[in-house]
Amino acid sequence: MCEKCIAAVEKHYPELSDEEGGELLISATCFPFGSPEQIEDQLIELKDKTDGTLGGAIAFAHKELDEAMSKIREIKS
Repeated sequence: MCEKCIAAVEKHYPELSDEEGGELLISATCFPFGSPEQIEDQLIELKDKTDGTLGGAIAFAHKELDEAMSKIREIKS
């Protein structure tokens, strides 16, 4: 796994276990497709715009994805 990505999780979400950190990366960021810098920017945004928990970060990311998909559907119709 990307060492810089793991370090970013540890920096911004130090309370998470290794397993939870992996879940955060997979469920709420562009990991494994984005650069470590993009992922860290997303982690900062997640921490700023949520309650700072794993559940809050995942819920926020899913909400953002749902909103983006709705916009795409509107454009297609």
